[in-house]
Amino acid sequence: MMEIGVLGCGGVIGRGVVASLAREGRRIRGGQRSACGLCPPGFEWKETDAANPNSLAEFCEGCHVVVNCLGPSYRYSEMVAHAAAAAGAVCVDTFGVMLGGEGRRAMPGGAPVVIGAGNVPGLTGILAAHLARYGFEKVDSLRVYCGGIDSCGFGAAVDILLSSLNGYGLSGQCLIDRAPVPEAPARMGKTIIPGFPEEVYVNPYVTWELADVADRFAVHEVHGYNVVSDESLRDSILRQLGALASRKDEQTLAQCAHGLMRDCEKAMFGKHPWYAVVAEAAGTAAGRPCAERIVVSTGESNRLTSRIAALAAEKALVSDMAPGVQWAWEFLDSREVIKALKHENDLARYSQVSLEAGEITNPGISEEGEL
Repeated sequence: MMEIGVLGCGGVIGRGVVASLAREGRRIRGGQRSACGLCPPGFEWKETDAANPNSLAEFCEGCHVVVNCLGPSYRYSEMVAHAAAAAGAVCVDTFGVMLGGEGRRAMPGGAPVVIGAGNVPGLTGILAAHLARYGFEKVDSLRVYCGGIDSCGFGAAVDILLSSLNGYGLSGQCLIDRAPVPEAPARMGKTIIPGFPEEVYVNPYVTWELADVADRFAVHEVHGYNVVSDESLRDSILRQLGALASRKDEQTLAQCAHGLMRDCEKAMFGKHPWYAVVAEAAGTAAGRPCAERIVVSTGESNRLTSRIAALAAEKALVSDMAPGVQWAWEFLDSREVIKALKHENDLARYSQVSLEAGEITNPGISEEGEL
């Protein structure tokens, strides 16, 4: 029986997942429409058209775990999750947020599905939950920043655009006692966020993942921010969103995604890619105020996504899974994830520091006043 199937094995994220699993000696079935040229020990390729239910079912048959690296997610996440469930396999999705959020969708027979096994969602929730779970008696506030400047494939571009339009989170809002509150950047220009290598633009956006972290740990105040370092790229995202909001069809979506991809490449010209996730928490420990900041930075954000997905697949292979849909932050032990990040210095740089309560970064204001 094949251990782990990886759909989209020839893409940049899929290749990283295969490489990570192969290093652990796993037997891997890779699936996509064309041969991918991969040949690590224990790997076999199977021609697979994920848009064809019969082909997808054949791929999943015999796998213990199916990792979905296909994009855009809105086309494939639900199809792959159902196909994996029908085959008796656990589904691990690098995105898959449409299966979670306010109303988590049930899989046939209560089959287990892990969603958000990537960067965002994924590492963002893992770091936030780690801060909330360890070192605090009570967490009063959480802030998570993620972004940088990196290349962008078609599937990722579509997911970025649809995240703001399809209700995968709260755009321009934060959460106060679990209720949405309007929030706008305190400055329309660039600002300094500790942990990022240069001044950046921030856009308030609380993902459903982060909202669920806040709900689980009863956090009073929750802020999420998408980070962009280049003004032209920020403007491109706003321009593509405006075009898509006025005409939301497949053709317009494809045009806007390709436009965003082109603008990413232009913004990166002559620059070194970088990406960072910064999580900050403030609360009390031993009856005293305290605060912590975690920074994870890398030059290759796709490798981080691949590593988180591989860690989830490894654990799913050996665990008794709870039925239903769960986030990667709920499924993975954050301490094991952090241990892996610290061990693999060529993948990412990890740091955690204690702060004075007043050192927590505050780049945003609500319409009702400063938060």
